[in-house]
Amino acid sequence: MPRAIDEDAIKAATTLQIEKMPTKEIPHQEFPKVVYKHPKQPFRTEIHTIQGREQEVQVALEAKTRVVGDKRELKQALDEGYTEQIYVAPATPEPSDAEYY
Repeated sequence: MPRAIDEDAIKAATTLQIEKMPTKEIPHQEFPKVVYKHPKQPFRTEIHTIQGREQEVQVALEAKTRVVGDKRELKQALDEGYTEQIYVAPATPEPSDAEYY
């Protein structure tokens, strides 16, 4: 269980030892919760003008996020294509030698 500093115990203490800070458990709460909508493709190709030359650049796409507050909102978000699984964007592909002068 995660822990947090117990501010009430600190206020009541006459002396405070940094290495023995009073803590309390943080109870688990199911809501609010973040849900994610993963992109269909991991990258988007954009054309950037760099020093007067146009270059195609691969840009990683991020997941859309939404905070739901209860089971009804969670069900609605899941029906819209959101998921509870976190999206980790893959690494951008290494440029090939053909992209350099």
